[in-house]
Formats: sequence, structure tokens, C-alpha cells
Amino acid sequence: MFSATDIVNFLACRHLGVLERDAAAGKRDKPFSQDPSLELLRELGIRHEQNYLHNLGGGKKVAMVQIPEALSWSDAVAETTKALHSGADVVYQGTLEDGTWGGRSDFLVKVEKPSALGSWSYEVVEAKLARSARANAVLQLCFYSDILNKIQDVMPQRMHVVLGDSKVESFAVASYIAYFRKVRNDFLRAGQAPANTYPEPAELCRVCTWFPVCDKQRHMDDHLSLVAGITRNQRKHLGARDIQTLEALGNLKLPVLPKIERIGEAALVRIQGQALLQRNGRNQGKMIYEILEPIEEEKGFAALPPYQLRLLEMSFSISKAMIMPSGQESSTSWARSVSGMVQARVPCTSRSGLLTLLPRSKPLKNSSRKCWIGG
Repeated sequence: MFSATDIVNFLACRHLGVLERDAAAGKRDKPFSQDPSLELLRELGIRHEQNYLHNLGGGKKVAMVQIPEALSWSDAVAETTKALHSGADVVYQGTLEDGTWGGRSDFLVKVEKPSALGSWSYEVVEAKLARSARANAVLQLCFYSDILNKIQDVMPQRMHVVLGDSKVESFAVASYIAYFRKVRNDFLRAGQAPANTYPEPAELCRVCTWFPVCDKQRHMDDHLSLVAGITRNQRKHLGARDIQTLEALGNLKLPVLPKIERIGEAALVRIQGQALLQRNGRNQGKMIYEILEPIEEEKGFAALPPYQLRLLEMSFSISKAMIMPSGQESSTSWARSVSGMVQARVPCTSRSGLLTLLPRSKPLKNSSRKCWIGG
């Protein structure tokens, strides 16, 4: 059975579905990871849902049916269907099923619109900790609304997200359902297609169980995604010129003729220089950096007032100064790169030195203060 999460993950990363199918077929072992932050998010999510329940009805008594998690899947589906036919005001943790599709919604809320159930029908409400509705949440709402349509024989008119600040955003189902069905059909077709995907980095990597497997593959291949700050589109056009690895990009002689399509001269100089720096750091077995000059007033960290710079310096510094081999004090900063979190020791003995600690992989908006980091 496929869930809303399966479709959302498919849209975020095509390779994930291949890995999951291989694991289900016994072709590979699924890695196990325990992240305490995920348990914390789960607890916060439950509190958020309970807060919404408490405020439902505006002080009036609400007939609420909660579907226990301990029930078997078939019993949970049966209890949900029974609650919907009974006309309960709210069904909490309702379990919906339509053939190979199924899942547990946060809330099914009764509205005064006739359906096969009676003079009422239901709309889907999902509680999210985010402060704004994301595309993933809308797809999830469409998933449950489409199944609900089969049960009550009428498509819900609206679907709703309760945000982390308790504001409710509502969406017209008719505006999104066609796109959802296209994604769902793409998902089904991908399941029947040959597994020729590659673990391209995606936002989902930050929380994906398979990240160690994919990251290892990218490092074994010396994949271009290891170059900090490079975009997927740039990787695509470099690949079309048979530049497939970090090493190859670092060795690239500039200028390139004919020009590489859709990569400007300045952008190519930047990513080639970054690749060269990372390659040299890797070959030397140490973290190296290059400070980009000149310093521009009112740009990057230089735009911050002195008291904010002191706070920033505290956040970058470790509890006690480290001594560099040269005898200089340094701050240990963390630079986020596409390939993960890398520690960079950058000589920094004054506030002006701190202004150079902006990693090239994550420049501030409108900033000319950057530091290339390799290793």
C-alpha cells in the first residue's frame, strides 16, 4: 500500500523509491539511524494537534471520534468509515483507504454539504509546525481529499493546514487535484520503469535514512555535487561536456572554448576555483582556504553593527581559543557545503578577520565577503 509520504518523497527524490523497492525485495539493507530530534518533532506535532482540538468549536461542545493507533489497519479503516457515517463533528487520526492507497489524516472535519453520507460531508485538516504551507502539505491534503471523495461520493470543496502559529490556511481542492493526480500517475509509472536513477542531492537528504548510502556513492564517484555552491543545472551542462567529477572540474583549463551552455564566465570561474581548492585540500589532507578581497563596506558581515558582530563572534567561537601551529589564535567555524558539514579553522584574531569567515558555499545576500573552503 502506498501513502501520501511515498508520493511526496517521490517528488523530492526519484532515487529514494528505487532504494526502497530494492530494500523491500531484499536486494539491499536499509540503514538504521536514530535521531532524537525526530522524536522531539513528533511530540511537538502531537501537542500542536491537541491545541487545535482544544480550540475547535469556539467553546461549543464538539462530537469528536478518535481512531486509536493500536487498532489493526482494517479495523481502523472500518472505525473511520463508521464515524463518517455517524456524522461526528471531527474524526481525529482517521484512517482512509482506496485500493493500494491509504493513510492516516490528522482531522476530518464535518461541513454542511450533502454527500452520500447524509446532509453533511467532510474536509481534510492537517496540522503542520511550519509557519507557512508548503507544497508537500498541499499534496498530502490532495491525497486524503481524493480518497475521501470515493467514500462520501463528493469531492471536498476546501482543504486546510493549521500552521505552527495556529493560523489556518485553506485551499480550493479543485485548483490542485489535477496536478496531484499527475504526480501520482508519474509515481506509478516510475515503479514500473528500469531503476536508472542517481542519488542527486536534494533537500530531503537532511532527514533521509538513506543519506549515508547516497553520500558514500557520491564520494566514490567524486560526483560534481561535492563542489560547494554548484547548482544542479550547472552539473547537467558540465556533464554534457564530459566533465563529470570534482577532479575534472578542478583540472579544467579556462577559458573554455566553445563556451559551456548556460554557464556564464563568472559562474564557471567561481565553481572551477572552488573545485580546485577542494581538490587541493583533499590531496594535501588538510583544510585550506582562500580569502576573497577586497573588503567592501556595508556588505556581508561588514553591514552588521558592532554589538551584532560580537554576538556573531560568540556563535562562531568555541568555548576556548585554539592555538594554531603558527601560534595564532583561531575561531573554529562551521561551513555548510553541499557535501555536508565541514569544520574549517580560519585564522581570526580580530573583528575584521571575522568578516572573512563567510563560506563560499553559503554567501550572504548582496555580500562580497566570501571565503573559499576546501578539504
